[in-house]
Amino acid sequence: MSELLEKLYITLQNIEILRVSLRLQKRKETNTMELENNEEGNGKGNKKRIAIIAVVVAAIIAVVVAAFLLLSPHEPEASSIKDAATTTQEQLDEEAMKSRLWISVANTIYADSATDTCYATDKDGNKITVLDNREENSRDISYTVTLEDGTEIYQSEIIKPGNGIESPKLSQHLEPGTYSIIATAQGYDAESHNAAGGTVAAQSTLVVK
Repeated sequence: MSELLEKLYITLQNIEILRVSLRLQKRKETNTMELENNEEGNGKGNKKRIAIIAVVVAAIIAVVVAAFLLLSPHEPEASSIKDAATTTQEQLDEEAMKSRLWISVANTIYADSATDTCYATDKDGNKITVLDNREENSRDISYTVTLEDGTEIYQSEIIKPGNGIESPKLSQHLEPGTYSIIATAQGYDAESHNAAGGTVAAQSTLVVK
């Protein structure tokens, strides 16, 4: 860019020198009687040369301006960057919420040793769901319940969001006693029914009576 400006400056100086020279020549020709008959023709020639020089100067200026516009960095406005970042973060947050599994497992689960049927109650003795798929979830889930040693004692069916299981039946008979169990939830795509995302686990206590 600096080289173009320097060339433009030199060109303008040359034009000024040419213009002064033409003016002096015109005065000399005016004072010379022998060239009186050719004065009109020379004037037209000078005007033509000046017009050509003006066109060249205008072209140089246009090139300089175009180069300046092309070489100047165009940075996006800060507000545009902020809006794009905000939109992207909102989308990421939304996707993160969709990918999470919110589960609810009763803290204490009771099982009837005669039927292997489980149930849970609140502090007032009212029966509540043992395993829930909370409404916040966007996916179906299923639960796998195991003992601490990894022995599977229950596998649920697919549970839709907002639904739960109140009376699961153990797949393994257990003697009366208290057991520490782990309920692991697996998410599933609601349309394809394929496993989607990771798993979420919760620990609970199983009391067999």
